[in-house]
Amino acid sequence: MPNRVVDKFNEFAPAFKEYFASVKDWDWRVIGICFFTSFTFWLFNELNDEHNYDLKIPLQFDYDNNKVVILKDPPSDLVVNVTGNGWDLFKSTVNPEFSAEVISFENINMAVNTNFIATNSLVSRITSKLKELQVNYILQDSLFFKFDTLSTKTVRLAISKEKIPLEPGFYITTPIELEPHEVDIEGASSILQQMDDTIALSLDKQEIDGDIDENISLGFITSNFLNPLTKEVKVSFSVAEFERRNINVGLELDNFPKGANVTVDPGTAVISYLIEKNEQYMPRDSLRVLLDYNIMDRNDSTIKPKIVVPPYFMEYNWSPDKFKITLEKK
Repeated sequence: MPNRVVDKFNEFAPAFKEYFASVKDWDWRVIGICFFTSFTFWLFNELNDEHNYDLKIPLQFDYDNNKVVILKDPPSDLVVNVTGNGWDLFKSTVNPEFSAEVISFENINMAVNTNFIATNSLVSRITSKLKELQVNYILQDSLFFKFDTLSTKTVRLAISKEKIPLEPGFYITTPIELEPHEVDIEGASSILQQMDDTIALSLDKQEIDGDIDENISLGFITSNFLNPLTKEVKVSFSVAEFERRNINVGLELDNFPKGANVTVDPGTAVISYLIEKNEQYMPRDSLRVLLDYNIMDRNDSTIKPKIVVPPYFMEYNWSPDKFKITLEKK
């Protein structure tokens, strides 16, 4: 097969060489002049003829950028079918006079409350602008868009302890401070109205085991329609490691009959509590277990105690839940 291709090429090669040798001797300057002249005659002939043409007219919507937010972009151009000779069509496409059709609104409310414009309302304006052309029709029936007023809303910032990821055994020991605790958000009025009055923040951290004093970006609020005027908020709180301890506490009797022999079973309460790991103080004087005779359950002679604990206990419980009371009058 390759040999046959080579044989055929060798067969036609002399003819190709002869043809290209003759072309090389042509007067290309004359050929170029002839081609240019023919093209010029054709072009002028076309420009003098009548043509149908879809003319694209840029649109410019006139509104106050400082008071209006665009929720849906308006169309950038309008396509008009026109008839005219080539010269007029050519001038219409390059003349700045026809470069843009301006659509303006009397006031902000009109811009916001108008979601579309019927293009038949623009025919007379376009016809007067394209005086040398016949306007047949506009390809689009309507121009759709959506504007909204620009406003500002003040929202509170909050962060929940439950949403802060702490290392097991660690607890937050101070109030969570936010600075500022509220921010102004600028944006589309309709979206701001639907926004909650409080924005929940979160920390981009895992298993926190130390104090926090850092800035949180409010970039997650930013969109095409919303913009927080404050970009960061400072969050700070203290964290400490806690451990669970147990302590036996004596019972205090309250409102019992005077002179009666009282037996309580069991005789002490076991308080289980969480406290900072480095805290060495044993809070015996701060812990109280009170048994009030006035709230004793007469059916089974038991009392559920009242427990008084120091303010620095994180969590606590006691055992037993109730105490059995035996009362003997003297």
